[in-house]
Amino acid sequence: MKTIAKIIFVSVVIIGIGFGQTRNDVTVQTFDSVKLDATYYVPKPPKPKDGFPAIIFVHGFGMDKYETMPSAQLYANMGYLTFTFSVRGHGDSEGLSKIMSTLERKDLETIINYVRSISGVDSNLVGITGGSQGGLHGLWAAADQLPIRAITADEIGARWASDILVNGCYRSTLMYLLFANTVQYDAVRDTLFDFLLNDDYSAFYNMFVGGRDIELTDLQNVIIPLMLFGKWQDHYSRANATMDNYLLYPTQSVAAKLYLGTGGHFSDEIPDEWSFQFDWLTRWFGEFLKGEQTGILLEPNITYAYSSLPMDTNGYFTWTHQAIDSWTPPNAVPVKFYLRADGNLANSPPTDSNQSMILLNDYRDPTYTFYWAFWDDFQGEWFDSSFRQQSLIFQTSPLVNDVDWVGVPRMNLYVDSDTSKFQINVQVYEIDPSNKKYFVNRINYTGRNNQPGIWDTIDVEGYAHAHQFKSGNSIRIEISNLDITNRLVMGNRPFVVPVFERSQTLIAMNASYPSYIELPILSLPVDNSLTHRTNNPKEFYLSQNYPNPFNPVTTFFFSIKNSGFVSLKIFDVIGREVQTLVNEFKPAGEYNISWDGSRFSSGIYLYELSTKKHRDVKKLLLVK
Repeated sequence: MKTIAKIIFVSVVIIGIGFGQTRNDVTVQTFDSVKLDATYYVPKPPKPKDGFPAIIFVHGFGMDKYETMPSAQLYANMGYLTFTFSVRGHGDSEGLSKIMSTLERKDLETIINYVRSISGVDSNLVGITGGSQGGLHGLWAAADQLPIRAITADEIGARWASDILVNGCYRSTLMYLLFANTVQYDAVRDTLFDFLLNDDYSAFYNMFVGGRDIELTDLQNVIIPLMLFGKWQDHYSRANATMDNYLLYPTQSVAAKLYLGTGGHFSDEIPDEWSFQFDWLTRWFGEFLKGEQTGILLEPNITYAYSSLPMDTNGYFTWTHQAIDSWTPPNAVPVKFYLRADGNLANSPPTDSNQSMILLNDYRDPTYTFYWAFWDDFQGEWFDSSFRQQSLIFQTSPLVNDVDWVGVPRMNLYVDSDTSKFQINVQVYEIDPSNKKYFVNRINYTGRNNQPGIWDTIDVEGYAHAHQFKSGNSIRIEISNLDITNRLVMGNRPFVVPVFERSQTLIAMNASYPSYIELPILSLPVDNSLTHRTNNPKEFYLSQNYPNPFNPVTTFFFSIKNSGFVSLKIFDVIGREVQTLVNEFKPAGEYNISWDGSRFSSGIYLYELSTKKHRDVKKLLLVK
């Protein structure tokens, strides 16, 4: 991709800024005559013999050059000529944004050629840095092998466009990319929105991904030193992509670094983590643009930060660093956490048969469509009355030791949904002894073109993370129709756009078809046991129905230690029997039975389990 920079100076304003720098406001004309608004700072003399090293700062989407000006001023004080500009369609730059696509990619070469031509710049010592949209510019520079000496790229991966649509989902933050009120958009935005309105996922995917993802093969022959920053809790780009890009990069053994931690879009804001990342970035440019011996190349190539309790009043975890030489950690073991119909989360598969649970997408108002939810920002009274969150909950016994999750989780479920389109969201929590829960991370999946009545296996990756579950606490998996959590930062909005279609999805949890969530775990105990041993099952046990309240389907779990005649019946509130669910001889074992209350009116009901020796009665609430 070769273009010729058309460089024009509309205005040059020299302003002292307190560091002995000079500020130059300029415009740069692109290959298609669009004028980009830019500013560069020249450090105070003396100028090095071959000219100043230069750093290009690129802002995030929806921002402008003023976002990166403080950083540009700071690094100009360190002796770099620093340059920042507003991407087309942003700030005072002309043109229309194609949402980080081909035109913006071509503009970057124009910008780099311009910076290399500035009087007083060493054209062989130009670096580029940025996060999000800015980080993508760094990856473009690497993939296109532009004349750049060093790169840092934060909060984004090469295949960012397909990643924001991963597993059949629309990530909710995609809406901010399509409708930022500070951006002037190309008409392609309106076409994309039409696809969203009609939930034409395939058409949206093909148009959005085309021209936006970087071909991974373009990163395999690069010789530019690259520092990557991936963020575990990021709401736009999974750290999975950053890890994959690092592993592809050919110079990783000598001139590539990988940080994995926090500080991304809507992730924990931790001052010590920002300081660590700032130090890494500063030493990276010092090493390659100034020729300083910073020691950065002598340190392990990878540093990751893991979250753990306690959590502060902002809802941010405690974060701790770990340095390693290769990814992934050599002692990471994939551990399967099996879902059981009694709500247990165990490391061994279930032994019972015919066990399953139903996940209800409780979508109540068909007049409330994506269009209205979009304008409501997927929250508020109408949204809440149209969707009710339903969750299946599974929890381990208290942990024997601290348990470290490092890497990519997987969801493997055996399911049958009664609609062509359904959604399953997995949320991972840590639970303390007081039963307070702390959200850690997630897996999302939207099934499309499903054939009702046919069982299918879902096997997908979730969000990579590093987290230490504390000894004595428990790991909880919640499977939900809406990915709304108790996290203080953005937890009250669905992480992915919900499915506007009512559905019931049956999830198998038995010996023939076990369903599980897999986490990469470090340092397993000698006996591979993660949790405290539990006693033998009770002789007679009846669980609370789940969900409760419900509409219209709920599930009962019960266990009997000895074979015998079993009865499970539903009664109305005045004691009249309304339905018999079980009335037969049952072998000893565990059972779950579903009840469809669609033909019954709202209200309180009773359910009774009885055997020859035992009887138990509980209440349930049907709400329509």
